[in-house]
Amino acid sequence: MGPVLPLIRMSMDRWPASLKRIGKYILENPEAAVHLSIRELGQNTRSGQATIMRFCRTLGFEGIRDLKLHLAGDLARHERPGAAGAEDDSLLDAMLEAHVQALRETRSLVQPETLRAVATRLNAARRIDVFGAGVSGLVAELLAYHLLLSGLTAQALSDPTYMLEIAHGLDRDCVAVAVSASGVSQDTLDMMKRARAAGAFTVAITNRSKTPLTAAADCVLSAVSQESPLTGGAFAIATGHLLIIDALVAEIGRLRR
Repeated sequence: MGPVLPLIRMSMDRWPASLKRIGKYILENPEAAVHLSIRELGQNTRSGQATIMRFCRTLGFEGIRDLKLHLAGDLARHERPGAAGAEDDSLLDAMLEAHVQALRETRSLVQPETLRAVATRLNAARRIDVFGAGVSGLVAELLAYHLLLSGLTAQALSDPTYMLEIAHGLDRDCVAVAVSASGVSQDTLDMMKRARAAGAFTVAITNRSKTPLTAAADCVLSAVSQESPLTGGAFAIATGHLLIIDALVAEIGRLRR
């Protein structure tokens, strides 16, 4: 179970409106939420107690007390920055804060043992295929580039037809990495399924949990994109992915010492 706010941010886009309303309130008012009773939280979010309990259990907590204890611990460990985009903030400061927050929350979600396991498989792979489309395709190219610099056999692919054809050549000595912010890109998902069926070790780098892509992956490295009121969050979508790439390359370097 990861920190509360990143868990909410990663999951809420697939929730019904009743749970989204609670999640949005906690994201915007985490300090206040820590001190609210279940009745007060229900009043502030126009939610019944049963819905709040469902919200807690959807995130993996036993109830409101358990969620608040974890949230209070998160807030104690990380001082919450001021709201980006306030009148006295510059454009650059607001953008910087969004990136920093995305990096901080991504770090809180990535487990060292998972990172090490993926790096170990990459380091031993006969061949590495990295797939992605759109902005995720650019991230895939960057990952493949750094793997090549590390002396590994890697290639980045974004064309759907070519991706599926290439996946036929994968086997148990290969690794297939899918980069997808949404985790629902059909082309990327088809590739992952084909790669897994061929016996390749599959890795998903994604901003969403419990998606079709994560279900098709042997290992998942979760990133967070920090929404910005200035850009709608699109500009920070790859920030967490870049941290994961740097960490993977560093871990591969450590394995080779």
